[in-house]
Amino acid sequence: MTREEFDALPVALQIRFILEAFPSVEDRVLEIEAPPRPARPKYDVRIGRSRSYQWASETELSDLRFFHQRARSNTAAEFAERNLREAGDLMRWIRWREYYPTAVWDGERFRRKCTAEPPSATPKLHPWEVRNATSAPPADARPLTNINFRALDGDDSDQFEEEEQVANGF
Repeated sequence: MTREEFDALPVALQIRFILEAFPSVEDRVLEIEAPPRPARPKYDVRIGRSRSYQWASETELSDLRFFHQRARSNTAAEFAERNLREAGDLMRWIRWREYYPTAVWDGERFRRKCTAEPPSATPKLHPWEVRNATSAPPADARPLTNINFRALDGDDSDQFEEEEQVANGF
């Protein structure tokens, strides 16, 4: 096998060939205890950006580490508690991404089940919602499709309208 052929192999095969070539290394590696699998985060975390935010579930590992370091290094006393909580949340995501670097996450955002986009170096940025007196969740937390049943049958429109309002948090 040439160097180019070896470099073209998947990493898992490269490691297997190296361990087979060096049995003493294989023995030492097998003595190491495997790390426990981290639990899948149940809730997504918003990562603040300039005038927007991105979801931790859609952020790749290197960027999660950057934002974790930023949260830990910000020493402003007025934001210390918030930064500590953000660093802890991001550490859970870092542990999960280390074990599952390309996994698509599913869980809860704003008390709604959702499936995130795959992790990316350039995840979608979302504008911060305007904070006012209403208790409605942000626009991107609403269901992707909003079916209007009133156009189909006028007999049950009150029932469907009531279900639609409950689903949207009103």
